[in-house]
Amino acid sequence: MGFGDHSITKQTYELIQAILPAGKTILELGSGYGTMELSKHYTMHSIEHDRGWINKHQSTYIHAPLVNNWYDVDIIKSNIPDHYDLLLVDGPPTHQRRRHFIEFMNLFDTNAIWVFDDLQRPGDMETYKMVCESRNKSTDIHDCGQKLVGIL
Repeated sequence: MGFGDHSITKQTYELIQAILPAGKTILELGSGYGTMELSKHYTMHSIEHDRGWINKHQSTYIHAPLVNNWYDVDIIKSNIPDHYDLLLVDGPPTHQRRRHFIEFMNLFDTNAIWVFDDLQRPGDMETYKMVCESRNKSTDIHDCGQKLVGIL
């Protein structure tokens, strides 16, 4: 296991380090190898649907099983941290599920930096562009090796 494939790439990790000072807080949708690496520099909170990933790394985990292809919204509402500096959208897996982010984006702090992984997948790119448009923000897409990453 390492950077890339189902995890964020090394370039995405370095991009996050470039835009967010060490010691800050990250809320991530989906946990994986990147959680382990990011937790070396940041306070991590992870919303995770797969019980097999709960408590694997140094993070405060929120187990939110999938309900209608999205995380259980009631669990998120009850457990989301009061403050975080960056939201990493890297779940739930597959673009068919991730497209539901647009329906629930009001759950997340618009003052935080939002980072979207996997934009090389057309469905995820479409979701990112819809989020940018709804927030009246320009797209900011980065080539991070085998993946495209968007920031807003």
